[in-house]
Amino acid sequence: MKDESLKIQVKNGLAILSRGRKFYSRSEAGELESELWELRDLIGKLVKEDLTLAIKSIHRFLELHKKIFERIDDSDGTIAPIFHQLVEDLAPMYQRLPPKDHTALPDVVFSMVVNNPYSIYDYVISDFASVLGKPGLMRLEEKIRSTLDALPENKKDDFDFSRYLYIDALYNIADASLDVDHYIAIANEFGRHNEHESLEIGKRLVTAKRFGEALRYFQKIDESSNLRSDALPFEIIALEELNEKERAQNLRIQHLLRTLKKEQYEECLKHATNLGRTKKDLLSMIHNHKEDYRALVLLTEIKELSEAAKLVRIKREEWNGRFYYHLHPVARDLEHQYPLESTILYRLLIDDILARANSRYYHHAVAYLKKIEGLSTRIKTWGDMPTHQIYFAEFSKAHEKKPAFWRRYDEWR
Repeated sequence: MKDESLKIQVKNGLAILSRGRKFYSRSEAGELESELWELRDLIGKLVKEDLTLAIKSIHRFLELHKKIFERIDDSDGTIAPIFHQLVEDLAPMYQRLPPKDHTALPDVVFSMVVNNPYSIYDYVISDFASVLGKPGLMRLEEKIRSTLDALPENKKDDFDFSRYLYIDALYNIADASLDVDHYIAIANEFGRHNEHESLEIGKRLVTAKRFGEALRYFQKIDESSNLRSDALPFEIIALEELNEKERAQNLRIQHLLRTLKKEQYEECLKHATNLGRTKKDLLSMIHNHKEDYRALVLLTEIKELSEAAKLVRIKREEWNGRFYYHLHPVARDLEHQYPLESTILYRLLIDDILARANSRYYHHAVAYLKKIEGLSTRIKTWGDMPTHQIYFAEFSKAHEKKPAFWRRYDEWR
């Protein structure tokens, strides 16, 4: 009775999805999302009781995807992962079937590949690679190539979506076969001779431990290309494996200067032959970086607060409070040890908010103003900066006709 109950629940759940007409707004999407996950879990339980029915149920579930997407505002992208998971669930179920039942599997996967308007089958070839095996992947490739050859002449343009779909599937088959030479052959056959393809081939050659060949592909990517940042981690691995330590370190520094990421800074130090000299050089490069806001943030992230404070002072006249998402975290991090430099940044944030006269943000300006009042008591030397008393007097006069701000200021606790 229990088994029949589970089967009935799955059958009813699929029937409800099939008959459904309600449109789910973005705020209601979670309701349908929960229902879909619950049905997926029910089918998972059914596997132990009736494997064949579980497979049929997932296929039916997947067939309903177009209808489901048309009934929901999936702006947050929460529905597609459910279908990706269903495809992933399906592969090991086929694996449990007797080998004689695998003969039609290339046709099943092919059908998914060519009927993918909502991209739910993007990973179907990699998901099914182990159950297809080499013979199944070869059969799938034959079907895709036959379909490509049969395309009418007006569909053989490089920009035709269906052609692109089939070629992309061939690349996925090469990846699923772990055959980088096959991947390169497909690239040569279909004319993808661009920097992106060089990057993808190079990455696969690194995985295949063919490091010298990988470097030749990476060298095809122009230094000014955004793809250089993607290539550098793999190029560094190749150089390390070829014992090109100095070149690898130079690329780590190049990667740091492209990304301004804490992790890259730490990698440069980790592989330094002269730690003190390397650190000094890196800090100098960061100080002089054209992306000065991101460089400033990096200095605080790597706990070089004295260097961050120095950069704040050097570029005091150049910072713009509009870039609060960079400046506010730095101001906060400098409060304890560098109250003067923290004050410089907080004043910029305050002045920008008041200059825009947007009352929605006055509470931030009030909070910053109260913050620098406290910081002022710890500043011993102001240099050429106005003291807090002078700043507050000039600020009050400049913004005396903003009563909404001063009400907020007076209400502050």
